[in-house]
Amino acid sequence: MFFFGMYDVAVLGAGPAGITAAIYSARYRLKTLLVSPDIGGWASKAHIIENFPGHVSVLGKELKKKFIEQVKANDIDYMKDRIVGISKGSDGAFSVKTGNGDYSAKYVIYALGTRKRKLNVPGEDELLGKGVCLCATCDAPLFKDLSVAVIGGNDSGTTGALLIAGYAKKVYIVEIMDKLPTEPIWMDKINKEPKIEVITSDSVNEIKGKSQVEGVVLNSGRKLDVDGVFIEVGSVPDTEIAKKINVKTDKWGHVEVNSAQESSVDRFYAAGDITNGSNYMRQIVAAQAEGAIAAQAIYKKIIAR
Repeated sequence: MFFFGMYDVAVLGAGPAGITAAIYSARYRLKTLLVSPDIGGWASKAHIIENFPGHVSVLGKELKKKFIEQVKANDIDYMKDRIVGISKGSDGAFSVKTGNGDYSAKYVIYALGTRKRKLNVPGEDELLGKGVCLCATCDAPLFKDLSVAVIGGNDSGTTGALLIAGYAKKVYIVEIMDKLPTEPIWMDKINKEPKIEVITSDSVNEIKGKSQVEGVVLNSGRKLDVDGVFIEVGSVPDTEIAKKINVKTDKWGHVEVNSAQESSVDRFYAAGDITNGSNYMRQIVAAQAEGAIAAQAIYKKIIAR
């Protein structure tokens, strides 16, 4: 049963930053609302994570289970819903609008993270869900004994390619830079996987197919006969809702925060990949640190009043 009065804190987003913020907020005995369509964020969709302290190696889906267990173990009201808007009243409190209703909170921690960047090439939108995929963990098993192109050689692209190689007969990694911008440990594993072919200094011009992906045409003119295309060309911060209440963002769209994770709007905090904090380090540990800092900063503000 949900509390329909004024929450102390509404945490928007349930990736590592939002989960951590909600846990810390609840442990400070603040009445805490957590709103998100799902728990785990991009971390839960990662195939395998090897730089998360306390785990030599952990699957994204296993980390998600742990997040869910910890939310349930704390006094957190979790609303599994989409956030559609936010407004700020004359009393300084916020109204958080979701698909199932509105909720009031004195403070907000905005942790909606990022959304996948698109290629913006012919065939991408038309074939989304018909061979064009955004999640290797979700869709890799669909390409057993088929050929696949992974567009983007960052950490997400390389780890995704390694996962897909466990199913597909051939995996191409296409990277616009002259070398893969990934951690050396993943590069070592890519070099040892015979199913993977790396193509650098090239990019996608068109995704071909009628009712299903049939191939990819690169800007170099090379054609790849593939049955699937996984897009891993980075992400953009999901700040549209924050901008509606005039939260200041940097030139890339990240919410600008200070050392306490405060934004330009009073009582509105942000944490995780969506901010310009932590030297733009897009890692779980950095997101969790920002979530914890935001919750502590709010607690200090409340007890000081």
